[in-house]
Amino acid sequence: MTSENKIFDSALAYHAGGFSVIPVRPRDKAPIPAGWQRYSSTRSTKEEIERWWKDTPNANIGIALGPANGSDGRYLFVVDQDVLKDENRMPILNADGSFKQMGDIRGCPATLSQTTGSGGKQFFYWAPKGYVVGNPTPRPLINVKGIGGQVLVPPSIHPDTGKEYAWDIDELLRENIAEFPQDALDALLAERATSASSALPSMSKVLAGVPIGQGLRHSGMAQVAGYYLRAAQTPEEIAMARVALYAWDKEMNKSPEPWEERKRELDNTFEGILKREAAKKEAGPRKWNDHNSPQASKPIFSSYANIQAHPIDWLWKERIAIGKLTMIIGDPGLGKSLITTGTIAATVSKGGSWPVDNTQSPIGDVILLSAEDDAADTIKPRLEAAGADCTRVHTLQAVREVRDGSPTERMFSLKRDVAALEEMLTTLPECKVVIVDPISAYLDDTDSHRNAAVRGLLAPLAALAAKHKVAIIAVDHLNKNSGERNSLYRAGGSLGFVAAARAVYIVTKDPNKPERRFVVPIKNNIAKENTGLAYTVITGRNNAPIIDWDPDPVKITANEVLATLESEEERTDTDWAVIVLRFVLSPGPMSAKKVFSECKEAGISEKQVRRAGKKLRITPKKEGFSSGWTWELPPLEDASKREDPPQGAEGNLGDGGNLPDGDGGTQS
Repeated sequence: MTSENKIFDSALAYHAGGFSVIPVRPRDKAPIPAGWQRYSSTRSTKEEIERWWKDTPNANIGIALGPANGSDGRYLFVVDQDVLKDENRMPILNADGSFKQMGDIRGCPATLSQTTGSGGKQFFYWAPKGYVVGNPTPRPLINVKGIGGQVLVPPSIHPDTGKEYAWDIDELLRENIAEFPQDALDALLAERATSASSALPSMSKVLAGVPIGQGLRHSGMAQVAGYYLRAAQTPEEIAMARVALYAWDKEMNKSPEPWEERKRELDNTFEGILKREAAKKEAGPRKWNDHNSPQASKPIFSSYANIQAHPIDWLWKERIAIGKLTMIIGDPGLGKSLITTGTIAATVSKGGSWPVDNTQSPIGDVILLSAEDDAADTIKPRLEAAGADCTRVHTLQAVREVRDGSPTERMFSLKRDVAALEEMLTTLPECKVVIVDPISAYLDDTDSHRNAAVRGLLAPLAALAAKHKVAIIAVDHLNKNSGERNSLYRAGGSLGFVAAARAVYIVTKDPNKPERRFVVPIKNNIAKENTGLAYTVITGRNNAPIIDWDPDPVKITANEVLATLESEEERTDTDWAVIVLRFVLSPGPMSAKKVFSECKEAGISEKQVRRAGKKLRITPKKEGFSSGWTWELPPLEDASKREDPPQGAEGNLGDGGNLPDGDGGTQS
């Protein structure tokens, strides 16, 4: 049995056992499907598994942890016990050759476990009924993986060591998994609050504040050692800090000195910083504010009996609400900014009627933040072409602050300057809408791929909208995951954008009319499901572009449009792969392995190569039983024929261009 068959059969077996299986990149820990976290709550299907492993036969196997695997309200989670690693990310061994690990995890009942490719241990448990387990790190080298997390399972390959994961005794069966007692689980997770491990800085955080370059090595190593040792409290954490210092030096300082000499310098610096930090700790702990004092945080709450209900105020009835956040997303060049300026801003500024629906807009001021379009040569002509009252449209150009006694100007930041935006709203009491285009330009250093960070950034913005009774419209581009057919997962870098907005619309091309555009709802939490709109971009009287809305709504869904556009992208990719494959094979016959290798260097995936081979009517050949498969361009007269290539064990590229089993062409 080939390794691909072994992996695929194992994936199907895990699915049959009731587990939520997902594909992970070969010899990696990164899941392949975009938005894979949804499989923590909804179990993957057999059809999805078959499709995933057809596309990537040697993918590692992951189990999306959480309620999708459980029953009766129980969640599947894993306690991960890692091993100490050296500066090369290889496990540190004891004298007898065993792996150096942390101590046993007290209170854990015997359960199904596996040994990872790096020598660590992972223990599988059911959480008590109704108990939600996240992904904390209770102590050094011990992680808990719960809902929203995933874990590799046998026969997956570890990315660093190349070794297979292996079950210790039993296989992955539901009856082999023990339930973790609630008292013991409470105790384990409570360690997170007092453990220093969660405070150990990440390497990226350390590097952000450490000077790198000629003549800075010694000051740099002192800073790195200090960063880690200030957080370390146990002998294990101190050992981890030393290993981290080695890793930093090896990665960032390409010194010609022999490693033993460099290591001696690193150890001397480390010991000096260690003594200094120990002396500080002996001087006594830092004094923190008394959380029971009157200055401590207090809850703000009220009874719903004291809250007065009122209907939703609409800017555009049942499409854009006042006091809420709305998002408009789409690829560049489709006219998103024309919608916000030429339709929304222009209509609100003069209190006009909305297109298609013919409902009335309230009249008011508009605040526009635009990071991509010039105010003078782009936005102003568009507003004039659309007939806007420009006295009511305002641009927030920058934020002025005083630094070192001198006034300076900088770009507006949603992280730092919501108060400045509120000050502007106070001076414009009739403001009805704030447009942020694109929102990704105003995130400052917020990680747009982290849900919690995005939600934390957008929450004050949503509160501002409710307080001042304005609609806030955020424009953004689609993320790069063109293969994702669920439109909810195409907004920005995180699902947090879609979650925070009350309504989200996607702008796409009409697959049948390239000059036509669709504006289709992805979600609308505060109104009945409404129809999409369609428009084309035409030239106005001042030669600026304006939108010409179709008089009738459209009933296509966002997912239907994305599925059609994805098919077009696949065809485009295949056409490019045909060009590359024809060039690779132009010198003559070539082994299948070399074909895939050459095409990979040109950025063409194996799947695309197979499709291109089918389109070029290539018939793989095998000279002998022990020899590999050979690819060769057909003669011109054969390539021009319309009939399908010959079928059979040796000559069939198969559905989607799949080769039969053989050297460089294995497909399970």
